[in-house]
This record gives sequence, structure tokens and C-alpha cells, in this order.
Amino acid sequence: MSAAFPLRHLLTSRSDAAYLLDHWSRNRRVTTAAEAAWFVCRCTSYNGPPNVRTELSDLLHRGAVDWLSITSLSNRFFLTPALDAGLQCKALAHLLPSDLRTYLDIISSHNRKRNRWIVAQVIPFFAALNSRGIRPILLKGGLSLFEAALHEGLIMMADLDVLLSENEFALGCSILHSLG
Repeated sequence: MSAAFPLRHLLTSRSDAAYLLDHWSRNRRVTTAAEAAWFVCRCTSYNGPPNVRTELSDLLHRGAVDWLSITSLSNRFFLTPALDAGLQCKALAHLLPSDLRTYLDIISSHNRKRNRWIVAQVIPFFAALNSRGIRPILLKGGLSLFEAALHEGLIMMADLDVLLSENEFALGCSILHSLG
């Protein structure tokens, strides 16, 4: 399940999206959960409408963002580092309140450290498996930790899911246990 999938329940239909566009054209504020979802999605999107950066910049310049809603949503769905990276990639981070900028820096820094720690642990495990002829398969988002093109701290990981065949499982567990 992707991190963005659970956000769909906040925008249940095309009419919700149409309502939000109409609402913003009049109020130009981010205050509701649906608007927070829209904001986070716009910040974390790679490709969107050409005016995304301008829209976001306008909201940030006017202080029209309820940051508690935004951070609550991004924390709930483990998107805080992605929100930070998105704002930086869109050159909007300098428009954030200083306490929020500090908070995002801390979360992203800790996330990068944890991701590096996970990678440092998995490399000797995979090397030991490979030395015994076992080729493990990383599942879900695990491969993203090893893709050079991906922002280092973009994805929040707590662990890695590894697939081994049934006849390799006992040896894999033994190797993992021996590595601590």
C-alpha cells in the first residue's frame, strides 16, 4: 500500500475536488483535512500542473496554511520527510515559519540517519546470504534505500522486508541471528 493511498478517503469524489478548487478560488486558505491532503499532495508531487509552485508560494506568502493540520496529516501517514523534500525541491522551504523549518529539519535528519543505519545493517546480511548462494529479494519500499536517484531521506522506513525461498529461510535466520 502506498503512503498516499489512505489519503483518498479525504477526497471521496470528483465533486469534492471541484468543491476544493472553488473553495480555494474564493478563500485561498488551507484549514480542513481535505485541504491539508491537497496541500501535502501538491508539495510531494513530482509532476503536477505548471502553476503548483505558484499556488503553494502564494499560500505560504499569505500565511494561509494551518500547519497543525498539515503536520498532523503528514506525520499520520509517514510523509513528513517527503513533505520536507517536496518543499525544498520546489524552492519553498524558505517561506516556512522558522519553528516549522526546524521541526522538518529534525525529522528529516533523524529519518536519513535511520535509513543509513538500516542500509548499514542490511549490507553485511545480504553479503553473508550471497556468499552462501542465496539471493534475497527486497520487498515493498526496501529497494528505495538503494536507489541513488531517490532523495536519501524521502521514505520513512522502520525495517526491511526480505523474501527468501522456503528452503533458504532457516539458513537466512541463522545468518541474521549470527550478525546480531
